[in-house]
Amino acid sequence: VRLLTVGLLDEAGPRAESSVPALIHAIADVDRLVRVTAAQCLAKFGSLAAEAVPYLLPWLQDDNEYVRLVAAVTLLRLDPTKRDELMPIIRSARGSNNPMVRGLAEEIQEES
Repeated sequence: VRLLTVGLLDEAGPRAESSVPALIHAIADVDRLVRVTAAQCLAKFGSLAAEAVPYLLPWLQDDNEYVRLVAAVTLLRLDPTKRDELMPIIRSARGSNNPMVRGLAEEIQEES
């Protein structure tokens, strides 16, 4: 149910702006899929979701490379001033053996 809720907020896009605090709360969920989906949704809100930055920074050290990449991408969108710090993480993910990681990294690299 939590994943479905976050997914629906993600689909709602800008109309879900009032849900940013709930999404920030969801990035601490016990379920990794809920956390990652919430982070990806928050990325769409840019600086409006800047309060999530301190919660996402530890994700850059996560054991899971997809979680690390989602953190880097989300942080870049929430705080573009961190570009120099985050782009090396994104660039290195392009060499991943995981096609999801590689695909997301290439997508972000093309946007930049």
